[in-house]
Amino acid sequence: MEIYENNFLILMYNKKDSNIKEIIKTINDRIIEIANFFGITQIKDKIKIKIYYSQEEFQKYLIPFLYDGKYYDWMIASTHDGNINILSLDNCRQTNSHKDMNKKEYIDIIIHEFVHKFHQLVKGDNKTENAWFHEALATNLSNEYYDVIPISCTLDELKQDYNSVDNRYDISYTIGKYLLENYPHNLILSMCKDEKILEEQAKKIFEEAKLYSQEYLADKSSSSNRKI
Repeated sequence: MEIYENNFLILMYNKKDSNIKEIIKTINDRIIEIANFFGITQIKDKIKIKIYYSQEEFQKYLIPFLYDGKYYDWMIASTHDGNINILSLDNCRQTNSHKDMNKKEYIDIIIHEFVHKFHQLVKGDNKTENAWFHEALATNLSNEYYDVIPISCTLDELKQDYNSVDNRYDISYTIGKYLLENYPHNLILSMCKDEKILEEQAKKIFEEAKLYSQEYLADKSSSSNRKI
């Protein structure tokens, strides 16, 4: 495999990958912004990104990290081992969940995983009972496209079995959008670093975001009706 390296990362890729130049450019354009959000100016060990060009090889890597040992079609990227591991764009398009993925969406997922990695660095580990919070930040800071939707689940459902909640990423995006628009950065960063502070704030954030989603969608509907 070929290697690209800068102050923050080491990227391992196949030289035949036609998307690699754009991937590297986008990462370089956005990594400083994300590092600044988490208050990171330098890192001791560079983040490794490995692009997998075989679904079988990626599954072999990933399955030992899954608590139920089950691999799902939508699983195309992971930071379980402390690095960023992702299927190539061509392999992503061979899955049912990502068959229509475009290049921007693919690169946004890599940025999404960078957010997770920086979050893990400031927290000190990758263990959490609040995956919804990690995804709330990652879906927003990566600039991925998700919708604000009504939050129909409970906070306990999000915490206890996040992967089983319908529309979980849209829900996390909705919560994260509210959080980033309404909470001070220093408190958000404190919650990133200390799970106890997050636990103290979680119920309040969840209930406020639930109300926010209702008001946001009502305003959007009202605006649409006025244009008709």
